[in-house]
Amino acid sequence: MRISIYIFGVGLLFSQFYFLKSGLPQPAHFLLILPFVFYLSRERAFTLWSRLEVAPFFLVVLFFYSLFVNLSYGLYLQSIEFLFPIVHFFYGLTVYFVLQNLLVYRAGQLEKINFFLFAGLAVLFCMALAGFGNYRFFPRYNAFFNDPNQMAFWALCVGAMLLAQRNVSDVTKGFVFLFLFYVILQSASRSGLVGFSILFFGFAVGYARNIILLSSSKKLFGVFLGASIVLILGYVFVKDNVEAMTFVGSRLDQVDIQAQADIRGYTRFYDFPEFLFFGAGQGAEYRFNDAGTEIHSTWAALLFYYGLPGILLMLEFIRRVAKGLSFSQKMIFASPLLYSFSTLGYRTPIFWVFLAFFFCLTILQSEKAKVASEFQAEG
Repeated sequence: MRISIYIFGVGLLFSQFYFLKSGLPQPAHFLLILPFVFYLSRERAFTLWSRLEVAPFFLVVLFFYSLFVNLSYGLYLQSIEFLFPIVHFFYGLTVYFVLQNLLVYRAGQLEKINFFLFAGLAVLFCMALAGFGNYRFFPRYNAFFNDPNQMAFWALCVGAMLLAQRNVSDVTKGFVFLFLFYVILQSASRSGLVGFSILFFGFAVGYARNIILLSSSKKLFGVFLGASIVLILGYVFVKDNVEAMTFVGSRLDQVDIQAQADIRGYTRFYDFPEFLFFGAGQGAEYRFNDAGTEIHSTWAALLFYYGLPGILLMLEFIRRVAKGLSFSQKMIFASPLLYSFSTLGYRTPIFWVFLAFFFCLTILQSEKAKVASEFQAEG
């Protein structure tokens, strides 16, 4: 199914455009799972995990645990609200496995996904540069996302997937870094800046490693060219966006930790500690506040809604992925995960694309290293 990778890629590129009301499936969301329909219609094998690659198993267990918790509370409280998180989880996991099957079990697909990742970030950068899109929380820019934080999270995930790869040229990485920096700046997202700072550290470490290890003058030139692009254009962006920098700085100075903890849902831990063991289920929010607002944090939501089993299952998956990454890759991988402390990322498709991509990256790197080792042994 060669067309599947292109359908998924187009869905990924257009996943930044929210045409319908918030909470409703967007057109691009259907494209991301369309390859799964192709698998079913042609009765092709759809691999979940193998004996050597068991990390996805923990995500599957997490889904079934969330299914059990939400159905239990839904029946007990006679509320259909608990069904929606089940649908979101199932959709996200389907997106995850579609990309996993496209990348790991089909050779030569990584470059195609990279094209759509880069194109998507470049499109977002150009729209931000032109001011094309929405400013729902002026002067913060949010393009065609629901809000600036959602845009920053999407850009951070896409940027991390590109910058973590060793086979992406340093010049390309330079442009990716600049695109990401400008989009985060225009979003004025405090959490985005925190995640970007961690990503910058990993990016810098990776560049330093390339300079130390490279012996080819051609490759070394690429490293310095990429660094020059970042420094020169980065200076231009900062110089031309002094007001935006000042606004971001003022937002950082105005952080009310207590208020943010309450908004994100962290205060529920000590208000309702009885739910931390097995979870409260994701629904009927009136149980916890009069406004009926949900938790706005991936990690707080996993712990509170699904208890210790929920968060430990996700952390085990992340641990298994992280152990297959280098130090600089770990830092880049961590950036969207740190951002997730202040946004409910697991309900967006890009979160599951991000998880699948980094899992596949560890597998592909391991296979490449194995082939190189066998070649050296034969030589």
